[in-house]
Amino acid sequence: MKIKFQTFIVSLLAATCMITSCLDDNTENVEYSSDAAITAFSINDIETRYKDSTTYGKDTTLTTTLTGSNYPFTIDQKQRLIYNADSLPVGTDITKVVANITADTEWIVVEAAERDSSWTSTDSLNFTNPIRFKVMAYSGVYGYTYTARLNVHRQEPDSLSWSRLGNPLTGVTQAQKAVILNDRLYVFADGEEQVSVTSTAVSDGKTWTPLTPLSLPAKANYASVMSWDGQLAILAGESLYRSADSDTWEKCTADSVRLSQLIAGVSTERNKRLYAINADNRFTESTDGIVWEAGEEVPNRFPQAPYSHAVTTLATNPSIDRLTLMGKSIAETDTTSIVWTRLTTESTWGDYPIAENETLYCPRMEQQAMIHYNDCLYVFGGPTKYVDAFSYFYTSTNQGVSWQRVKRYMFFPQEFNRLYTEADGHFSYAVDADNFLWICWSKSGEVWKGRINKLGFDRP
Repeated sequence: MKIKFQTFIVSLLAATCMITSCLDDNTENVEYSSDAAITAFSINDIETRYKDSTTYGKDTTLTTTLTGSNYPFTIDQKQRLIYNADSLPVGTDITKVVANITADTEWIVVEAAERDSSWTSTDSLNFTNPIRFKVMAYSGVYGYTYTARLNVHRQEPDSLSWSRLGNPLTGVTQAQKAVILNDRLYVFADGEEQVSVTSTAVSDGKTWTPLTPLSLPAKANYASVMSWDGQLAILAGESLYRSADSDTWEKCTADSVRLSQLIAGVSTERNKRLYAINADNRFTESTDGIVWEAGEEVPNRFPQAPYSHAVTTLATNPSIDRLTLMGKSIAETDTTSIVWTRLTTESTWGDYPIAENETLYCPRMEQQAMIHYNDCLYVFGGPTKYVDAFSYFYTSTNQGVSWQRVKRYMFFPQEFNRLYTEADGHFSYAVDADNFLWICWSKSGEVWKGRINKLGFDRP
């Protein structure tokens, strides 16, 4: 502090003497209030530091200026507390903060263990610990004392934090697919004779049921399994089967219905529909899994299985859902991902063609995975032409029309590239109701889960 408390007291006494003199001259007693309160509080701009990554595995710490006026402060006059409800970002330097204070008087004191000092608008204060401000009334006595604190996020809200849950899937050695149903995570593992399944509670992740073959009359297609309308659905042979627990399966389709691929499913309060390709290479769909309506022939440019799809609701009409689908490109020379889409009110699928010299695209990658997460679409997976497996997320905010590589906050653990290689590219993924992204690996049996920090913050 530049102005010590003694100087402040001298000034106050001088002012008091002048008041007394005036009272003597005018022979009039004036009584001054002993109440004094802080009525407004804000901070000036301050520095904050964050990590940025432009090259896989290499972080750079950058410094930027934070606009203090973007973080309003609450003054609780009952408890005499001053605080910012919206916490400052991780990395904000609160050791040298210039505060702006408005009170009923001009006499504001910063309380300290050794010696109090007067506050001035040019002083920088260290808010590592809460600071107590006392306001002196015009009567010469202290009014109220306030405790001011600056809240700073301990976690970067937009960062993706990961945790390793061990390697409980040691029996899974081939291709796999994960599905969330009723607070359980199921992993369906391919096998020579039949697909097997194991599961865990999403609240656990370390204790799994024994890997058990499915009780189906034909070899199941592990990649077709999905959660739909409160049950598990899977193709075995050319028929659709459903189960509530993966133990007992019931055939849905009639013998006359022959399905070759299960593409996608939407199961919301507004729409319930399954989409598939039948044995005649035509699109077909069903609202109950029993009765199927065939449509147009599947075009040659339609992607191949395995498919990943996401369901989003139209902002302009909440009764309509959009399905966005990705699969393996038929042309091995393609360097970009292929995105197909349709609305629940439409009768056919359509693609988003890549324009010549297009730069906002998602690159073709092996074992491509797409999720709807944090109100965006994200794609990740195996290696591309230019980078290793699990190097980056690619994201789209317009339902797959354009894509950008994520350069801040959201990254994979560096172990993922090694795990991908050791697993021969076999992994599965799912997003649960608590916004955790699960990644399960074949051979090593490792299980990881991650979440964007802010999606786990308590909501008021």
